[in-house]
Amino acid sequence: MVGVTVSVLRGRGSTHNESGVGLVSDSAEVTQVTNFRKDKEEINKSIENFMYRGAFLGYDKETPDLTKMTENVTIYYYDEQNDNDKETNHNGTDSGYMGLPVVLNFTATSKFLKCSGTQTDVTLRVEECDKEDLKDIYHGTELMSYLFYMKAKASTERTFESARFKGWFVHTVSPDKVNATQTQAPDDTLCFLIRSI
Repeated sequence: MVGVTVSVLRGRGSTHNESGVGLVSDSAEVTQVTNFRKDKEEINKSIENFMYRGAFLGYDKETPDLTKMTENVTIYYYDEQNDNDKETNHNGTDSGYMGLPVVLNFTATSKFLKCSGTQTDVTLRVEECDKEDLKDIYHGTELMSYLFYMKAKASTERTFESARFKGWFVHTVSPDKVNATQTQAPDDTLCFLIRSI
């Protein structure tokens, strides 16, 4: 392996068991690796659709939807384990605040909202996952599919962008349907309201 460097990556506050080993060629660009650690949670929330008031985020089997019945949602908030709260583009320029890293759980279940697929074809799903597995989420792992960046569009409106598939958002299709859509210009179809139950 000529021209290859072995580097050990360790997030701030990590132990020797949480290190990662990476191979970097002489010509490769070194980028910051972000890992996430669960910080706190808010239970008994509902996520109301901004466009269709009275329609709440819910699910039917593995398909997320909008329902007239309020679904209890637990929002898990995560701390980013890196040097700053901003994303850096591949060219090193600051692209701005991404939002709060969160995981959305349907309270009292092991069902979570998740984006899966490829960067060009993302599906929004509801899947079961062991809550213990989501305590720490490491960059580049399948668990990144459960992580969303929640960002305020206005004082009460929130958008949810996939952390694994940048540029893909939870999107309102109709009064009873949500999916993932790719956009660079967020509009009201991406907005939701967090309500206390």
